[in-house]
Amino acid sequence: MSDLPYIVTAHGALTEDGFWVIDARLMWPQGPPRPGTTNRGEGLMALLKAIADERQRGRCLGASKVKVRLAGHDQFEPPINLVPGTDTAQ
Repeated sequence: MSDLPYIVTAHGALTEDGFWVIDARLMWPQGPPRPGTTNRGEGLMALLKAIADERQRGRCLGASKVKVRLAGHDQFEPPINLVPGTDTAQ
């Protein structure tokens, strides 16, 4: 059993039109840590690494395009000014 406070999964599948669709999830079994904490940052970095690894697997299998679905993150509200010099997230 892992001592990590999170569980990361990323699974991909090739569609008929050449998309590699990745379903990714970051779960916090004991509830998510506060934003800005080390545990939260490590969990998010682990999620990004899992997505990148799965993307590479799709490329090796011939995928030409990638779609990522973040399961359980449908209520995410991005912070304002993700793009420097703009008033809205893009």
